[in-house]
Amino acid sequence: MNKILKIIIFILIGILQLTLMPLLQIKGMIPDLVLIGCVVFAIVDLQDDALLLAIAGGLILDWAGPLFFGFHTIVFVGFVLIIRFLLQKILPDMNSILIFIITFFFALVYSCFQNLLYNRWPSLNLFSYGLYSAVLSIVFFFLLQRLHNNRNLAVKL
Repeated sequence: MNKILKIIIFILIGILQLTLMPLLQIKGMIPDLVLIGCVVFAIVDLQDDALLLAIAGGLILDWAGPLFFGFHTIVFVGFVLIIRFLLQKILPDMNSILIFIITFFFALVYSCFQNLLYNRWPSLNLFSYGLYSAVLSIVFFFLLQRLHNNRNLAVKL
């Protein structure tokens, strides 16, 4: 029952991405809750939840988006698997600065993929998008930490 509730919540996150996040845009940049959630969940040692969010949220964005079906799901699952590999092999100790850097990097890669599929050359706005996503990931991390205050998260401040 717990997995079904998580899937429903993650589908709602995808729907919130489509409905409410355009209201939080800054200079045309809309933050991507699913991307931020996938990265933060994967970093704080909630990889199963990150994969569920990548699949459920990615499918919602694929269903409603103009790109080919499966783009968001493939990209988000790939990001979660890459982060899982990085945490196991290269970066065993994680802090909030690394969360910022990793989210910034994956937001840049995600934005470049989208721009190339739209046949647009990536502009300097993608750095602003990366910074915006990275700042929101830090906020999301602190909120997640407050919700799981008694749980030992793998990330140090």
